[in-house]
Amino acid sequence: VYVGLRSEDLGVAAGGKASIDVLTVRPDATVAPNTTVQLSLVKRDWNVTSEQGVDGEFYYNSSPSDTQISTMNVVTGKDGKTKGSFTIPSAGEYRIIAQATDDRGRTSESVWTLYAWGDTYVNWPRSNNDALDIVADKSSYNVGDTAHIVVKSPYQGKGVKALLTVEREQVISSTVYDVKSNAMKFDIPIRETSVPVVYASVTITKPRQGESFDAQGKDTGLPASKIGYIKL
Repeated sequence: VYVGLRSEDLGVAAGGKASIDVLTVRPDATVAPNTTVQLSLVKRDWNVTSEQGVDGEFYYNSSPSDTQISTMNVVTGKDGKTKGSFTIPSAGEYRIIAQATDDRGRTSESVWTLYAWGDTYVNWPRSNNDALDIVADKSSYNVGDTAHIVVKSPYQGKGVKALLTVEREQVISSTVYDVKSNAMKFDIPIRETSVPVVYASVTITKPRQGESFDAQGKDTGLPASKIGYIKL
């Protein structure tokens, strides 16, 4: 038996609920009814270290660390479908893992990734360039919707600013925000002029933060900026 997952929720607020649709089918694509599926909510944290390369420069290395938050069992109906939901406790990256076992003891697994925004610091994976990873709360939008995006920023706090622009061939709108949390959400109204597509760009800058140097004499307090784009 195979288990599939689908959800409208790619992003939710910390403390909110994320729902998930579950489907079980046989290898021949026929429905597998009355199948027990174990759903697990797992929080993915990132351990970030700095390692020296063969060229003598130091590079970030990000490795995932998963913590199980909760589990539940659901049973699919005659149509092979059912639903589940989890409360997302805090900001960060999460995975919903579904496992189903057939009568011969063979287990299949599917994974759904989602993100939660909030006011707490999140240790996102770090890149070795100036690109930002941006995620949206849905895969598509209708006119009248509001898109919520989360920027995986390495910076937050005093003096950190974000420039959000909405673009298509030209800048449609621009707004500057104080980045109080590196897991904050940015809201983008979807208007008639957003059809068929717009792009959101986020540039985050941090000011100089003291006069500190690492063991190699690198100035770690330098001002810095990063930029990312997402298609909406």
